[in-house]
Amino acid sequence: MKQGLIIILLILTACNTIKKDNIFCPPPLESQDTLCHETIETDEIFSSAMCMFLIDSILFIEDSFYRDTLVWGFHTGEKKVTTAYARKGRGPGEVLSTSSNIQYDGSMNHFRLYDVNSKKLIEYNTKNKNFAEYQLPYKDALFRENFVQELIKTDSGYLGMGTGSLFSTEKRFLLFDDRYELKNTFEGYPRIDGISLADMAEIYLYAEEIRIKPDGSRLVYATYIGGILEIFDLQHLPDSLPLIRRHLYYRPVYEKNKSGIFATPEGTKYGFENIYVTDQAIYALLFASDRPEMAFPNKMLVYDWDGNWIRTYSLDCMVHAICVDEKNGIMYAMAFSEEKSFHLVSFDLR
Repeated sequence: MKQGLIIILLILTACNTIKKDNIFCPPPLESQDTLCHETIETDEIFSSAMCMFLIDSILFIEDSFYRDTLVWGFHTGEKKVTTAYARKGRGPGEVLSTSSNIQYDGSMNHFRLYDVNSKKLIEYNTKNKNFAEYQLPYKDALFRENFVQELIKTDSGYLGMGTGSLFSTEKRFLLFDDRYELKNTFEGYPRIDGISLADMAEIYLYAEEIRIKPDGSRLVYATYIGGILEIFDLQHLPDSLPLIRRHLYYRPVYEKNKSGIFATPEGTKYGFENIYVTDQAIYALLFASDRPEMAFPNKMLVYDWDGNWIRTYSLDCMVHAICVDEKNGIMYAMAFSEEKSFHLVSFDLR
């Protein structure tokens, strides 16, 4: 009996340390609270929300389907769209497509998004509607041979993630200076038995969620396949990119066809759908089962920036994206139901 208790304690200890041995541990899904939503009544039509963030009383929603812009500004008081950014196109300040990984900072009244097709990072100022563009030199050999799927501005330069000859040499992150010359490369993929580093790169870049702490000091990375959550310290750039914490919840399940195309078969374990960050916490939507019957999750996990789990909320509806107003104790969310399709809701966190 005593020996059994010791074994249990060792397992729990392994699951609550930095997982250098890459131990998969079930996520803490047992919730302390169930949050009930209130529908935000509006005449606006939504198709999804890849990312949501709040600046003043404007809820910014990345939704590209129904309008000629990619980011809408929804006024939470007037209950309607009052502004828009990122017009679709190839001109200055315009974008062709973007990921869900927008950098936002409400205190600075700006946000940044990366246009993967045009290979440029655009910063929009929400006060005066000015913008600045940072164009990758795509004719340069470095960028012809390497596909930069994500690009994030840090205090020490631009951090890129993607595929290509440089990335395939077991390097996960590339750091460029302001002239886009390569300053450093960093490893970072976990070693998991039976999964090659090339396949790990595809897992990590498949509908991934990346956010920067508003003060710019840390980065959180969450995977859609497998439910892996990592926190990195950006303050040691350009010399190093230390891993602060890694949670591995589900072992990635995937397959590749004869042409090498990545696919998610029956039995794929889906992980993180969306994350939202503040200077105080990380809020993460996580699927609760292997192959969920629900199209979107109804569990939200909260962590501090050291990667410590704080609490889990159960939500009374399926949710695609979230935005937390900590000052007023409100969480805005893009919910989904068969009756209403995508629609805005709010939750009281107080």
